[in-house]
Amino acid sequence: MDNETALRYTAKTLGITGRLRFVGSDTDLSYLYVAFSPAIAESPELAKAMSDGIRALRASGKLGRILSAYGLRDWK
Repeated sequence: MDNETALRYTAKTLGITGRLRFVGSDTDLSYLYVAFSPAIAESPELAKAMSDGIRALRASGKLGRILSAYGLRDWK
């Protein structure tokens, strides 16, 4: 038993993707938080750059391709 995202990645890494069947429910969202230290003056601009970068990757379709390479799906 594990998070579906972690299992999909592990299955892809091991080359056993086609041999697994996911059962049960993984409908609960698992949030991952990235923090930038308030002690670092550049933290606000780094956080904005990350958010903007993810938006741009999603809009271009590249995020989907990156996630797909790991057997993952977009969280949005």
